[in-house]
Amino acid sequence: MSKPLLLAQNHSAPLRYQLRTTTAIQVGERKFENELLYVVEQQLHPAQGLGYLLEINVQHTMQKADDLMSRVVADVNQASRRLLVQTDLHGNLLRVENQEQVLAEWELLRQPLLKKYEAQPEVKPFFEAFGQQLAIPGSLEPNLRYKGVLGALLPGLYGYAYGPQEPAVLTSRRITGFFNTLDLPLLLTSQQGLPAAGAPTGPANLHVTTTGALDDAAFAHEDFRRMIRDLVDDFKFPVDLEIDCTGAHTFDAASGALLHAQQVLRAEVAGIYHNSTIHDVVVQQPA
Repeated sequence: MSKPLLLAQNHSAPLRYQLRTTTAIQVGERKFENELLYVVEQQLHPAQGLGYLLEINVQHTMQKADDLMSRVVADVNQASRRLLVQTDLHGNLLRVENQEQVLAEWELLRQPLLKKYEAQPEVKPFFEAFGQQLAIPGSLEPNLRYKGVLGALLPGLYGYAYGPQEPAVLTSRRITGFFNTLDLPLLLTSQQGLPAAGAPTGPANLHVTTTGALDDAAFAHEDFRRMIRDLVDDFKFPVDLEIDCTGAHTFDAASGALLHAQQVLRAEVAGIYHNSTIHDVVVQQPA
């Protein structure tokens, strides 16, 4: 019987990751693509209770998109470059422990950014709304859970046993606001598998593959159909939503450190709507 995969505090230095995130969105005739490159450090701290206390530091960021809102969002995200997060036993985000610090960082950034974008008056309401939302305790978690850097580094795979004789691990997740105002609920199946291309191999490594499918019972089908039909201005338009959700993660079996990951999430109604995110994670400093 295999031992559960656990994240152990057996290395004093932070793990440094290179993360590439590729996004593509199509809504009707409008299309948007971006590629973001991050250098991120992750440090495990002693937890007060169950789960893990992790410090996530974004050291460097670059992106290809240079439209106004992409630049604004990149500047706003500087406030949350350092996050102290509490997870459950599986590594799923529970709380952002330093939201007050993030708010203080935003207050330092606010005036310089208002000055920077003073020629674009449409940006000021965005900054005001961001600051108001950030001042609400607990408002960060829905926007970070299963998304962006945290989505790439916290796949929620700890606390389970993976092995040739172990049953597949069945879990669920809900990605808040994936379809603007609508959530994306998923059913996930994870098990020991083959390494992804480029992943380190060897007897000390554990490879976990994940496939996901739409949780039909939890999905707002009628609201989604209405959204797509409003988009094409055809109340009888056949809405066929396709979901492609896969993950391949390689861990150091002894320490639980994530060494390599490839994640794909795509939602599409052919020719009308497309929303995809691909994460590629490579550790730069092994456990």
